[in-house]
Amino acid sequence: MKSNKSEQSFVLDTASERESENDLSFLLGMIFKRAWPVWKRYEGNVPELELEQLEKHGDWPRGLAVHVMQRISKDVDLRKQLEELL
Repeated sequence: MKSNKSEQSFVLDTASERESENDLSFLLGMIFKRAWPVWKRYEGNVPELELEQLEKHGDWPRGLAVHVMQRISKDVDLRKQLEELL
C-alpha cells in the first residue's frame, strides 16, 4: 500500500514539530532551573546585578531574567513544581 506525499509530509512535519517542542521544553526547563535558586534566595526580589549575571552566565537575551522572575512570582503552581523538582 502506497502512501501519498502529503501523508508523508504530514508525518515528517509532525515529528519535526515534536522535536522542536521537546527542544523548547528542555530550554525553558533549563532557564527556570537556573533561575529558581536565585528567586528563592531573594524571595522574588532579585537585585538587578543578579539578573544581569543570570543573563550573562546563561547566555540569555537581555531582559529575559526579569520576565522569568516575574513568571515565577506570579505562578504558585510553577513554584511548587520547581520546589519538587529541585
